[in-house]
Amino acid sequence: MNAAPGASPAMRADARAKAEAILAELRSGKEFGELARLHSDGAEAKKGGDSGWVWAGGGALPPVERAALALQPGQTSDVVESRRGFHIIKATERRPAGMIPFEESRERIVDKLTAERRHDKVRAYVASLRKSARIETTP
Repeated sequence: MNAAPGASPAMRADARAKAEAILAELRSGKEFGELARLHSDGAEAKKGGDSGWVWAGGGALPPVERAALALQPGQTSDVVESRRGFHIIKATERRPAGMIPFEESRERIVDKLTAERRHDKVRAYVASLRKSARIETTP
């Protein structure tokens, strides 16, 4: 459940309550992917909550990383709080540490490079606007 940085305590409490209700549904037998598609605010919703592999130092939010790495396949975490909101994590598989095959990393690499390029273009555009801006103030 999304609770963006700067969300009020009431908004965070509401998001936590929603996450706890979803966790209760999971524990009563509902399917993780179905609930993720219905309730997730993230891009993973379309993929049934699948956010890909999590590994130590792999870029996941620290509380999410710690919770994910503590789970065994088939286990579901309690509600995990991060700066972006509340998460419920289900481990589907574990693999020994080692190199990740390129094909498994390709999408993540492309997404990261695309986001970096977009960020650079926005920054350059804002800089050009600042150069050409003419701001006048009247007393």
